[in-house]
Amino acid sequence: MNVLQIKMQKNDANAKTIGEYVAKLAINVIVETEGFSGKRPFGNSGWYLELAEPLVREGVVKGEIDEEWGGVDGYDYKEIDAVLTKAVMEALTEC
Repeated sequence: MNVLQIKMQKNDANAKTIGEYVAKLAINVIVETEGFSGKRPFGNSGWYLELAEPLVREGVVKGEIDEEWGGVDGYDYKEIDAVLTKAVMEALTEC
């Protein structure tokens, strides 16, 4: 499974896939330079949860989807970081 092709739920970046979301993060770093907000890159501090949800939903990382209230719980940040880093690095080596 290509992690970057996993479909996203509704999100603040209006990204269709995890790959598009990560690309928009990178573009924001480049365009906003010193004004880039790592805490609120799309105006909302919950941006990391937007990446966690599809990864948990697809079983790529362990965690639980809260169907009643929305969002995710019980996931490991380090696991998500490792999965996303690996996916991005693999994509970049193909360039």
